Amino acid sequence: MLNIKRLRTENNLSKTDLAKLVGVTVTTVTNWENTEVLPPAMERLLEYEFGLRQLPSEKAGLSKPSAYPVDGKSLPKGLKAIPLVSSAALGGSSNFDLAIESANVLAEYYAPEFREADFMMHIKGDSMTPTYYQGDVIACKTLHEPSFIEWNRPHVLAVEDRGILVKRVKPGSNDRSYKFVSDNPEYDPFEVPTTSIQSIAIILGMVRVEG
Repeated sequence: MLNIKRLRTENNLSKTDLAKLVGVTVTTVTNWENTEVLPPAMERLLEYEFGLRQLPSEKAGLSKPSAYPVDGKSLPKGLKAIPLVSSAALGGSSNFDLAIESANVLAEYYAPEFREADFMMHIKGDSMTPTYYQGDVIACKTLHEPSFIEWNRPHVLAVEDRGILVKRVKPGSNDRSYKFVSDNPEYDPFEVPTTSIQSIAIILGMVRVEG
């Protein structure tokens, strides 16, 4: 069992910081620390967030680990370091790119299967199940303009007044909107104006958190 309070203080995080990092309330973090009881899925997520466990791959049926911590090591030829970020570290920029705040990069990995990836991030929530589950790590490539959107494929989007979303993108009811679709049927599709999309990345694949 992880000692949440110790893990938080050793990483100079407040309860609010940790709550934002994993997508829960401050009250939930307080309960974890007071009761020392943590849901198994959240324990695994925290282990990945803080580099206590290596990431296994589920891309193309691979069972061997395929994402490895950089930790200052020289990378294999042809590979680059891919930052693992929290959604709080992502924001829109003026040229439609996803801007990654380096101060909030959690770790860096190299992943042979994801050579084109610009960043990795954890899935939070259940709106994209069964394709993605909470704790899965997605590898993403930044798109530089809307014309690069691939209809009906999952994307990571920075949306004005909505924050960072993971959704399938489809044409909207007119040329001034996009339709966002969740894979979980309990979530209804919705449309957003094209002008509210600040930045976007396409999901190349995932690294699944195993039990």
